[in-house]
Amino acid sequence: MGIFNRILMNDETIFKNKDALDPDYIPKMVPYRESEQQEIAYCIKPLINSQNGSNVAIFGKPGIGKTLVLKKILEELEDYDINNFYINCWKYNTTFKIYERIATKFGFFVTNKDSGEVFNKIQKKMNEKPTLLIFDEVDKISDYDFLYNFLENLNKKSIILIANQKDWYIKIDQRIKSRLMPKVLDFNPYTMNQTMDILKKRSEIAFLDNVINDDIIAKIVNMSWKNEDIRVGVSLLKEVGNVCEANACRKITNEHLDKVLKITDDIGKKEMPLEDDLKTILEIIKENDNQKIGDIYQKFQEKTENDMSYKTFQRRIKKLSDLKRINLEVINGGDQGKTSIISLNKIKE
Repeated sequence: MGIFNRILMNDETIFKNKDALDPDYIPKMVPYRESEQQEIAYCIKPLINSQNGSNVAIFGKPGIGKTLVLKKILEELEDYDINNFYINCWKYNTTFKIYERIATKFGFFVTNKDSGEVFNKIQKKMNEKPTLLIFDEVDKISDYDFLYNFLENLNKKSIILIANQKDWYIKIDQRIKSRLMPKVLDFNPYTMNQTMDILKKRSEIAFLDNVINDDIIAKIVNMSWKNEDIRVGVSLLKEVGNVCEANACRKITNEHLDKVLKITDDIGKKEMPLEDDLKTILEIIKENDNQKIGDIYQKFQEKTENDMSYKTFQRRIKKLSDLKRINLEVINGGDQGKTSIISLNKIKE
């Protein structure tokens, strides 16, 4: 009967709580972010007493707990009589879309595209209570009119902005900066030991006892730590569990992990579709091969009327280079110092 003890029956599972490995899972405690949570709580606590709170700007790489901390705080605020809005700016990336999202939460039906009219409607409702506004991935926003209007017209509020990099703040209008005056919080990546502790605890919640051993967890922790993204480790735990269960096994093995890594490696080798702005930049490069980066940037602005900063444009060019879609050659630009010549990677295209 020994062989059958290693095989799952139809009604069996290796998972104790599979939800613990979902991206939206919020643990009871957010480890190693206690000081950040305390700082944020201090800034928004006045709202609970119907007073004006402070604004916060949070910076840090993806996958190091920024969003998780804020969602945990929102969870705890459910017992208090305040408005709270979490806006994902990847999805709601214009002033109108943000107003529309808030109106929808209030139960308003937006019948036109007049931002001013929609704002007047939600402003009255928002001013009935203190308001907490959280804008995640705020550097993906195309305009910042909403920020000025909220800062200027809401009576009692705290605004929290979450971004990966600080340079987006440079292009914000000075009239917004002078009103925002946020407390700045930097989230640092987790250490190796912290990553180990987080993923081990998550695996204990997710799996039944003795399903996954320390050796496999250590390998997953190492990959997560190298990527400086805890989500990598959580995703690998989930996928290796799925593979184990699909093979009707009671214990996760190195073979299961190898299979998951091969699948993810194969996916990584496939060329992913380009984002819209990268597509546009690439088209301009096709039409203007072997040109200086400054000239390409100027043509990009002329074609799109996009207010993307030059530094952001340089990062987008680097991404195209990392994807092997273009070649970069650094040359001496004379009085202007070094510059880059951009050419199309003919092999890729």
